Amino acid sequence: MSGSSAGCQPKPPPSAESGRWLTWTCRWVLAVTFLVAALGKLVDPQSFEDHLTLHSAMPLNVALAMAAVLPWLELVLGICFALGHAPRETALLAAVLLTLFLGYVLMAYQEGDCGCFLLPGWRPPGEPWWLAIRNVVLLACCGCLLFSPPPHSSSTRSA
Repeated sequence: MSGSSAGCQPKPPPSAESGRWLTWTCRWVLAVTFLVAALGKLVDPQSFEDHLTLHSAMPLNVALAMAAVLPWLELVLGICFALGHAPRETALLAAVLLTLFLGYVLMAYQEGDCGCFLLPGWRPPGEPWWLAIRNVVLLACCGCLLFSPPPHSSSTRSA
């Protein structure tokens, strides 16, 4: 037999295709989330700092450090997600950050929204757990990226 076998490549199973779609969707949800969160803080850093120092349950030094570092960390995470650069490492860092956010929300949700995302102070009417639910969904997206197979891996190796 002669000729190339390029046209004989097996099609990936439907589950692999849906897995790639889910991974892509989670990566872009996280990219947009972190970019929007960062840009909202970078546009008016003084307002974010004031909100953290005056209305959060954090000690002053922690609030000032968070106000200085958090927007830039979120920007880097958002860019890495958007470009697909080191997706597992980025997802791990994002998961740590989201876990800290979730812990803060669960411990200090009486304080209200920390002003950390998109629309400070906004929550769906009558739903005090919105912030926790949002962070859990974003953590699930991180988990999807952490436990998905690498994009260029193959389940079979040639001898």
